[in-house]
Amino acid sequence: MGELLRSAEEHVEERRQLAAKKAAEERARREREAAILRTNHLDKMEGREPQIWNEVENLILTKQPKSYDSAVELLGDLRDLATRKGKVSEFRVRVDGIREAHARKPSFIERLRKAGF
Repeated sequence: MGELLRSAEEHVEERRQLAAKKAAEERARREREAAILRTNHLDKMEGREPQIWNEVENLILTKQPKSYDSAVELLGDLRDLATRKGKVSEFRVRVDGIREAHARKPSFIERLRKAGF
């Protein structure tokens, strides 16, 4: 009886390990796919940075929460593009300027803070 119980426990453990391995493989696959999609997205934006900065400013000027969210999302894209090009310090200067220019918009500033800008 003890041998049967031990065999059952080993079987349960094997199934648990197999399930964990499959979950890890699936997670890795999803992460690879997300990275590819992100790279493609940034590739399409490359070279359009001046227009994107203008779009960010226009979105902020609307004073609407959804527009603030879109502006912050675009800032994330601009940050990643700046990182690609080794221009992170220039990006920081621009974001600091935006933060200063729109300091009286607490909802927007909070979104920047939450996004790590």
